[in-house]
Order: sequence, then structure tokens, then C-alpha cells
Amino acid sequence: LSEPYGTPTYVSKVSLDSSTYFGSTSTWWFGNFSPDGMYFYAANSDYDYPQTWSLSSAYDISSSSIINMGKDVKMKMGLHNDTGSNEQYMYGHEFGNSGLKMYTVGTTLDRIAQYTLSTAYDVTTASYDGYKSINSINSAPSSITWKPDGTTFYMTDFSGDDVHQISVATNWDVTSTTTLVNTFAVNTEELVPMDVRFKTDDGTKMFVIGASGDGIDTYT
Repeated sequence: LSEPYGTPTYVSKVSLDSSTYFGSTSTWWFGNFSPDGMYFYAANSDYDYPQTWSLSSAYDISSSSIINMGKDVKMKMGLHNDTGSNEQYMYGHEFGNSGLKMYTVGTTLDRIAQYTLSTAYDVTTASYDGYKSINSINSAPSSITWKPDGTTFYMTDFSGDDVHQISVATNWDVTSTTTLVNTFAVNTEELVPMDVRFKTDDGTKMFVIGASGDGIDTYT
């Protein structure tokens, strides 16, 4: 980008179908970075946990920059209940509280799993906190995004075509009491919303990306 949040210019791509670098040729659900850009996280339909890659250059996922393959640097298993049942399709992943909390979202058990990390953004230090069942609100969760103060999180519902705004009683803790604040329909623009993000400096823009319209929809 020529300026922060400006118009992007296409540079290059790395094929996610490459088993050499990414350990799978199946469908990929999401990808995101640590704030310093030195780690890349993604998940696919072959596994029930997100995977982690180390990069030699920040935000650079070119072949020359990938140090560790995701199949060798795995996140903790996506435990979603007290008996050890695993989520089959891990659609969403997010960090919170400056990287000391981690959340994974799946759409088979319809739960958010929460972890505490002893070292920020280092998934090998994660310990399982518990989960929150959300099927009464969202039966097809595909993402989780936090408000910067940790009081509220947002989720897309790829079946109901909605964005849900949910508050928590304890900051950054989905295992505490949660309250549905608002449901915003996006079906006019996107029938299969898969992720929602906000303008990071002031939250005055909302962006939704989906698998139906294959575009990024912007809301003020």
C-alpha cells in the first residue's frame, strides 16, 4: 500500500495448495499474522487445529521467507469441551489481550475455545481455559474479532448471513457471562459471510468477506 489503509497494489502470492510448504492440498479456511508479522497462522479442512509458520521477513509469506512448515509447528489441539471432544472444522482464530489470550471457533460443535498463553503469540505456550457454547446465538460461526478493549467480540454467521455483536462480563473471557448486543444482517451484500474486521484506529469502518460474493464489503 502506498499509504496506511490506502489502495493496495498486487505483489505476489504463495499457493496454499503446495504440500511442500503448507502440509495440505485441501480447503483453507483463514489466515492471519501476529502483530509483528513474524508468524503466520492458518487452518484447513484436513486438520482440527490451526497451524503456525515462522517467517524470516515480517508479513512475507514468499517461499524464501518461510522458515518452519505449519505441519511441524502446530497449535494446541482445538479442545472444545470438558471430555476432550475436538472441533472438526476450525473456521476462526484470533488473539486477544496483547497476545496472552487465544480463541478458536468451529462450526461443528458451535463453540469458542479459549486459551491462555504464557508468552504472547507463542502457541506452544498455550493452556486450555474452557469454551463457550454459542449455538443459541450462532449456529454457523466462522470467525471471532475483538473490540480492542476486550469488552466485546463480533462473529459472522455464514448460515444466517449475520454479524453478531456480543459483550462479555469479564474482559477477554468468553467463558464468563456473554450477552447478545446486536445482530446485523449482511445478506443483501453477502450470503456466506466468513469473517468481519474493523478499521483498527477508530472502529468507524466494518469489513465483511464471504464465500458467495467473493468480495470485501465495507460499511460505515
